[in-house]
Amino acid sequence: MGGQTAPVTQGISQNTTTIAGVTVIDTPIVRDAQAFARQHTIDSIYNHVMRSWLLSAIIINANETLRNTVDLEVHAVASLLHDIGLDPAANSPVVSPDRRFEVDGAFAARKFVEEHEIGQTWDSHRLQLLWDSIALHATFTIADYKEFEVQLVSKGAVTDFTGPVYPITQLDWDTLVAQFPRTNFGTNFNESIIHLCMNKPNTTYDNWMQPFGDRYVAGYSSKGHDLIDSPVYP
Repeated sequence: MGGQTAPVTQGISQNTTTIAGVTVIDTPIVRDAQAFARQHTIDSIYNHVMRSWLLSAIIINANETLRNTVDLEVHAVASLLHDIGLDPAANSPVVSPDRRFEVDGAFAARKFVEEHEIGQTWDSHRLQLLWDSIALHATFTIADYKEFEVQLVSKGAVTDFTGPVYPITQLDWDTLVAQFPRTNFGTNFNESIIHLCMNKPNTTYDNWMQPFGDRYVAGYSSKGHDLIDSPVYP
């Protein structure tokens, strides 16, 4: 595996490798991001981010415009690190007490790149794409209107929840799941979001995580925390 020469992307000839039948970019920072994701995620979430990356890579590989436009290194690193803000470790260096997990992940990923030997060559635009891709990956109604890299990180993540759609085939899906199993994924993901609703509730009231608190956390309520509850609301 590895060592193949990919088509020129944004003027740069890049090496590729094949994972679960999917051709993806293969650079030191991508490999190190994969290791960093492994360090800061439990098994089921790690398998999810790997599937998310590969699912969106299938979409890129099937579309000439995307193949010739997307910054594959940014896309790979963002896909791999999009859920590190869910790190359950006590005193995790990538988790804050007061920010949404997507924002924690975005800041941690940017720090990872800035401290990486290769990442130090990334310009501010690439860093911004990385940050936005992770911070917005679960906010589909915004991500869908951003740059291709942001759209694709979000698309890969959501597709892992909803199932294969063109150009992803059932065979593609089955091959990815065989290599990166979905064992306990639903349960573990729910537990991760419930943990946030219990321990960082202020980061959940105004977004898609709120229903998890409403449904599963005793005493959880967004009442008084919504904009419309403000005493000075027009």
